[in-house]
Amino acid sequence: MNKTAAVILPLIIIALSAFIFSAVTAKPVMAAERINETGAAAAASLSSAPPENKGIALKVMSYNIAAGQGVKNDSTDYVGVKYLDEAVKLINSENADLIGMQEVDDNRFTSRFVDQAKYIASRAGMHYYWKEASARGPFDKINKHGNSVMSKYKILKKECVKYKSKGKKSDSGAATETRAFTFALVEINDVKINFISTHLGFPETARVGQAKELIDYVKKLNGPVIMTGDFNTTQGSESYKIITAVLKDSYTAAASKGEGATSPGRAPKNRIDFVFFSKNDFICEKAYAGGDNYKTASDHRPFFAILKLKGPDAAGALNNKTPQKSGTGSASDGAKILELQKSLFDAK
Repeated sequence: MNKTAAVILPLIIIALSAFIFSAVTAKPVMAAERINETGAAAAASLSSAPPENKGIALKVMSYNIAAGQGVKNDSTDYVGVKYLDEAVKLINSENADLIGMQEVDDNRFTSRFVDQAKYIASRAGMHYYWKEASARGPFDKINKHGNSVMSKYKILKKECVKYKSKGKKSDSGAATETRAFTFALVEINDVKINFISTHLGFPETARVGQAKELIDYVKKLNGPVIMTGDFNTTQGSESYKIITAVLKDSYTAAASKGEGATSPGRAPKNRIDFVFFSKNDFICEKAYAGGDNYKTASDHRPFFAILKLKGPDAAGALNNKTPQKSGTGSASDGAKILELQKSLFDAK
C-alpha cells in the first residue's frame, strides 16, 4: 500500500462509520408527532412537555348545543338550521379531535326535522355516534333528544346507556325526563380510548344516582377514559365528588387555564360543563371555556381541554413498538460500530 492510500483509507473508514452510527441512532418520526402536526389548533395551544410525557395530544370539546335553538333556546321559534350552522362554524374553527355533545335532537320541527348529529358531523368531517335518551313530540311528530360523540378517528364500538335514576314529578320541569350517556371506543393509531358524552338531570338527588351509575360503568372499562358532558352541577357538589373520586376534572388539573364558566351562554357565570379523564393516563395542558365568536349558537359555551397521553412508552404505543431512546445510542450500537471499524482495518 502506498503512502497516499495509507492516509486516505482511514479517513474513508471514519466517515463511513459516522454515517452508519447516525443511521442506527436516528430518531424516527413517531405517529404521535404526526397527529400533533395535523391538529394545528391543538398544537398551538400546547406548551413543550418533558420527554417522558410525549404521546397522543388531543383537543377535547364538550358542548351543549341547545338542540339547535340558539342562545334563547326557545322551542316555540322556528329557527331552521341557523344555529346548527353556527355550531358547525365554531367546531371547524376550533379543530377539536374529540367532541362530546348534549341536547342533540333528531326530527325536531323547529330545525326542519334534520338529524342534528349527522348534519353537524358531515359538515365537520367527523365520525359520530348519536342515540336518543328520550322522545317527545309537539305537532304530532316524534322529537328524539339525546347525546352525541364525534371523533376525527375511527370508532370501534358504540353504546348508549339510559340512567335508571331520575327525578320525581313533584320536582317539576325536566326532572322526570330520561337521561343517558353515549359511549364510543375510539382508535387512534392502535391506542384505544374510551370516550363518553352525558347529560345529567334534576334535582341533585337524581344526579347523585346518575353519577353512581356512570362511575360503575367507567370502572369496568379497560384503558384510558375521557368523559365530557353537561352535568348540571358545579364543582364541590355531591355528584361531582362521586365522579372525581375516580376521574380527574381537567380544569382543576390543568397546567394552564382560562375562564371556565359555560352557562348561561351570553354572560357565563357557572361552570356546569366538564371534561374528566382517567387519573393515571393523561396530563392536562390547558382547560378553558370558549366560543366567544359564536356566543349566540347555544345557551351554553363550549368547554375545552388539551390532554396528552402520559408515560414513557406513550409514543411507542401508538405504533405498537418500543420507543426509541434519545441520545448517542446504546452500548450495543457502539459495539457494532467498533466491530465494523476493526473488520475494515483488518481488511486493509
